[in-house]
Amino acid sequence: MICSQCQTDNAEWASVCFKCGKLLEDHSDADSPELDVSATIIDDPSHESLSGLKTTIIQSEIRQYLTAGSLFANRYEILDKGKAGGMGVVYKVMDRELSEVVALKVMHPDFLKNNTALGRFKQEVKIARSLQHPNLVRVYDLGESDNIKYFTMEYIEGKTLRQLLDRREKDNKPFSLEETVDIISQLCEVLHYAHGYTIHRDIKPENILMMKNEEVEGYIVKVTDFGLAKMATPSMLSVNTKKMGTPYYMAPEQLKDSSKVDKRADIYSLGVILYELLTLSLPLGRFETLRVKRPDVPPSLDPVVDKALEPVIGNRFSDALELKDALNSAIKISEDQPVEDTPVEEKETVSQVIPEIQKKAEKPVFQEKAFVERAIQHPKPQKKKNYMIPVLVGLFLALVVSIYVISNLKEKEAPPTTASMPSEALPSPPAEEKGPVTAAPPSTGNQVQAKTAIDQEALDRKVEGYIGNAKNLLANKKYDSALIELEKALKIDSRNVSVYKLQAEIETEKKISMMEAQKRAEEARRIQNEITQYSDQGIKYFNQGKFTLCIEKMKEVIKRDSNNVVARGYIARAQNEIDKVNQAWGKASEGETTIIRRVK
Repeated sequence: MICSQCQTDNAEWASVCFKCGKLLEDHSDADSPELDVSATIIDDPSHESLSGLKTTIIQSEIRQYLTAGSLFANRYEILDKGKAGGMGVVYKVMDRELSEVVALKVMHPDFLKNNTALGRFKQEVKIARSLQHPNLVRVYDLGESDNIKYFTMEYIEGKTLRQLLDRREKDNKPFSLEETVDIISQLCEVLHYAHGYTIHRDIKPENILMMKNEEVEGYIVKVTDFGLAKMATPSMLSVNTKKMGTPYYMAPEQLKDSSKVDKRADIYSLGVILYELLTLSLPLGRFETLRVKRPDVPPSLDPVVDKALEPVIGNRFSDALELKDALNSAIKISEDQPVEDTPVEEKETVSQVIPEIQKKAEKPVFQEKAFVERAIQHPKPQKKKNYMIPVLVGLFLALVVSIYVISNLKEKEAPPTTASMPSEALPSPPAEEKGPVTAAPPSTGNQVQAKTAIDQEALDRKVEGYIGNAKNLLANKKYDSALIELEKALKIDSRNVSVYKLQAEIETEKKISMMEAQKRAEEARRIQNEITQYSDQGIKYFNQGKFTLCIEKMKEVIKRDSNNVVARGYIARAQNEIDKVNQAWGKASEGETTIIRRVK
């Protein structure tokens, strides 16, 4: 949500601006239906039509004449009812000047609510118009008609990647490796191109349009709202779909402060989409590796996903093409150097193991060959055998073994008589006391896997414990202690989205609490000033003999400070003076009685 004071883009759940501390206005409507954010897909049945939309996305007067068959801006003939999105409403229109079908987007009325936002919007549209790439939805023109801001763009016939994912999930058929590589490669290329000009900051399936490729089997990927997403507030961009919302595709640094991100935030979003295409699930918390979710996928892809989803910005891919190259290299490794399946619990990836195996396999062969050649060319002279060295070595080893055995026996709390004996005379323990010595059975793969699962569950419980502690501390308004608990959780699980969300919530609550404390302090100062003002006036009236007015002013003091001793004292003194006047004058005229009557 953009702050109206400093124009800082804050998180969607923020109630106060992170930069200037101003309370933010919520433009959302609780009764509004869930909306999709697709920009140029027109024939999408999942969208709500404009006629049935109960939301503040567009003014009611616009609805009255932007209907099918009407003419907008004396140029665009409306061809459908329009589909609502996060930043406005999109119509399929006929451009009468160019005689072609285009998409017309009418902007959200709150989207351009001040001159600063309008200037930024025009600048971003100019950038978007300058972008020309086969995988980008082209922006054509920017205009205004009857105080309605709009722009036109390329009309696309197709579906969103979200619609395809929903279909695949229904059929339980994730994207194949070839389909995934093709989609991600196109996204990497268009992001690499566009990052030279701007950042998207809202890469997700809803903003990716899929067109059937007529020449070859597959899809042509089109990214929409490039550059414009930078202008929108998070509350506009993160309108819930029926499955998930924008925060799941946001990088951790974007969840904290979306105004200070670079192109690596888009790369993180690509990593989420890469994982989702192959598994039909999101990489939340300690997510399962591709090796577990998709055994048919090369295990060398796991390091690629891990680096794309790296929560530390510096450890993430620095460029979209770097991600594409790493993806292709991982596939090439799996094709050129197939290896046997390794246990899931092994930490090393196949791409790391293969070079080590080759190095270990080649080095001894080379050394052995060189040794043989040297031995043939320069045979060593025969030396007289010396038996003293082996004897001394054997004695030394025996001494070391004896010391080791003694230390082990001491650790196992051997009987005092045995422990006190010298090592040379140490007898073997009786067979009936110690029993036969058997070697521990080797750990099987299932045992190791079970131990790994137990360890993982323990770590997860630890993280949940830290989160629970943080929530309890938040309820008691101990914000700093709650943030410390979440930092402990992030050290164990640095990718836990729930931790980042709770962290942002706590920081927001902390700032709200500070603002409320500041307001309370200001209110206390205001009340104190009023008390001082009324008190000074009351004392002045008392000294002038205007006891009734003195009592009125002091009662105002009592309203603001019921325990004010000074005010109560002056009220009592003034009342006594009034009583004295009444007693001295006896019966007074009716008007005089009104003036000096006893004040209740």
